[in-house]
Amino acid sequence: MITETTAKKLITGTNGEVTGVVAEKKDGTTLEVTAKSIIMATGGYAANKEMVKEAFGFEGINGGLGQNIGEGLEMAWAAGAKVPDNFGGQMLHQTLARATGKLKEQYTSFEASYPLMLSYLPNFMNVGPSGARFRDEAATLEAVAAANTSAFNGPYHLVIVSQSQIDALTTQGMNGVRAPGLPGMPPEFYADFQAQFKLDTPWKNAQQVFDSMVENGDGYKGGTIEELAKNAGMDADVLKNAFNKYQEAIRTGVDTEFGKSKAYLQSMGESGSYYAIIAEINNLGSVGGLLVNTDFQVLNDKRVPVPGLFAVGLESEGVLFNDTYVGNGVGIGYSFTSGRLGGERAAAKALAN
Repeated sequence: MITETTAKKLITGTNGEVTGVVAEKKDGTTLEVTAKSIIMATGGYAANKEMVKEAFGFEGINGGLGQNIGEGLEMAWAAGAKVPDNFGGQMLHQTLARATGKLKEQYTSFEASYPLMLSYLPNFMNVGPSGARFRDEAATLEAVAAANTSAFNGPYHLVIVSQSQIDALTTQGMNGVRAPGLPGMPPEFYADFQAQFKLDTPWKNAQQVFDSMVENGDGYKGGTIEELAKNAGMDADVLKNAFNKYQEAIRTGVDTEFGKSKAYLQSMGESGSYYAIIAEINNLGSVGGLLVNTDFQVLNDKRVPVPGLFAVGLESEGVLFNDTYVGNGVGIGYSFTSGRLGGERAAAKALAN
């Protein structure tokens, strides 16, 4: 175990086999470490915004470790590893409201979390950056589904809230907007306001909080839907068309576009201001970048093992799925399992040589 030391380059032999690694210590000293088996376990590249954007289309919010910037992948690729055909997948999990951080400087944690909580309820209209509605908002009931169904709209989506809904929240809490249950946020999101995290807790200062969100530049407001579109940079015709169709669904109880349940088609009132919450995606980590076989040996362009090179954890997890996260525990479960099995295989191979 060598601490405060960063791997920089894999050492290869005349036949392309990986024989060691060049590393740099904190004081600038360069080390060359040789071994019969080298295991890549550097955690992907989710903290490298430019790399994520190029591979996936947008960067998201990094919810993982800041040191995971893709160095391990780049070293392995340079040593002959294949870039997978499905390279670019991310472990998207949870929705975040851009407004939360600044609001916590002005309000209690409960009040500052108003926009965040609404992004986890199915009773509100969701649109992409263009103003078009893009899903049955019931997907927001599950954190994984919420993140992955909004992913391909770009780096954020918008939750539309009407004045009448804010008024109902102010007096009746989430019961006022017929919330089917408490927002499905991770427990750490509401740990410091559990006593208030109830459906019938009135949202005091809701009007002030949402106006502060807009003043802080973390959301938008308009006296009309058209004005909201203009202020949020959306196409006015696109948003107006989506809004009219959504209002028709509320009136008839039938969502002809996305099949949203009548129970979640909450009235938005007939007039008044409208707000748009900027909802972003939390990215726990990149998934894949190296192909491996069942012995966790890294494969080259011909899908033949690169001698001496193994990979475990997020770097090799792309073998399980393509570009979206499939459920809780996949990352940590695969990391434990691949680490144990990959370590056994690498040790056995080293002893055999």
